[in-house]
Amino acid sequence: MVYCERQALAYLFTKIFRSMIVFDLVPSFAHVPFGAHVSNGASNNARVHYGRKLFSTPVLTFVIAIIFATFAIGTNNSLLASETCCTNPGDEFWLVSARNIDECQTDVTCDQLECFRNIDGRWCPANFHDLTELHAIDSTKETVLHVHGTRTDFNDARRQCSTVYQNVFANCSARPPVRFVCWIWRSESETRRPVQEYKSKSRRSVLLGNIFAKTLRCFGQRPPVLIGYSLGTQLIASAITDPSATDLPCYRFAVIAPVLDCDFCKEPQIPTFTQQMVLFSSSKDRAVRFSKRICQKQCAPSFEQWASGPTQPLGPFSRIDVSAEVGKKHSINRYTSAAPVVACLNKMLVDNANQHAVQSGHAVEFVAPAAAMAEPLWSEPTQITPDFSEPALIGPE
Repeated sequence: MVYCERQALAYLFTKIFRSMIVFDLVPSFAHVPFGAHVSNGASNNARVHYGRKLFSTPVLTFVIAIIFATFAIGTNNSLLASETCCTNPGDEFWLVSARNIDECQTDVTCDQLECFRNIDGRWCPANFHDLTELHAIDSTKETVLHVHGTRTDFNDARRQCSTVYQNVFANCSARPPVRFVCWIWRSESETRRPVQEYKSKSRRSVLLGNIFAKTLRCFGQRPPVLIGYSLGTQLIASAITDPSATDLPCYRFAVIAPVLDCDFCKEPQIPTFTQQMVLFSSSKDRAVRFSKRICQKQCAPSFEQWASGPTQPLGPFSRIDVSAEVGKKHSINRYTSAAPVVACLNKMLVDNANQHAVQSGHAVEFVAPAAAMAEPLWSEPTQITPDFSEPALIGPE
């Protein structure tokens, strides 16, 4: 049985198990207080009653759970799309997982990264060195590295990356073939306390920057395009501004709904001038507003304030406001469905391909999408002062 089919069955049985809990499959003996005295007649009646209930309740509950799970899976088209995700002809889709690596490890090598490749719509185990070797040999494809945000398990990350690929690259023909790589880290929800959850995950994203920097080194001096979403932007920023990352090249960096660890700006960093950095944000995004409020209470800057500060650690950047398209929901689907985001990300991919073509002595082959050339999509960098007049709660991404 292939990997994706095992994952689908695991998801099905998880749904069934949760449904059985919801419908109270717990034995009915729980209704009798432990140690309570029951007369003989009442005891016999109780045994008959609970015996019937124990026989009928599991069967009925299991049937209801099957119906509930089938309905839940039937309405969740994103699951099926991720399990049978097909790429455009000429494109590649990879998963690189660092979930098995502890963020406090210092002797991590890229051999410890788990890797999967989408072949004919199915996820197959692969080797990370196969990915980097293809990147080095096959210059006809442009590599894109996407890092997801917080409250995302392995399956959510896979679906999220499939959404990004389908929304941004699948329907654009005026671009080079893409090698889309999703870098997955351990960020699923671990507590119901939003503030504690945010601080824990933001700290982990900073510590994992060292591992991501080693990943980037494996791609050599032909830099991929970087896309960070939510706390994924913190993870990428930690990697490219790490004092040991002086050997990394300059990248094109797309920042989507960025959030920042409150203590990150206090740590030693080196200025890393990106070739191009574009920040997509929504002033209405509740999760981003929530993170800014936490940083504000600790007298720490937000991502925009840190990036546009006096030192400009990532170099000059452009900001595109997509509040009208995204609204209040912290959703990667909404961000990557916005027309400015789609046009600008494809333009960054085209610019990256043309630069590599010029450096290798080839003629420029691709032209930026017309939507990205029609008018400027971004403005000059500005100091961002967020408004915290409205309370916000962070939710799943």
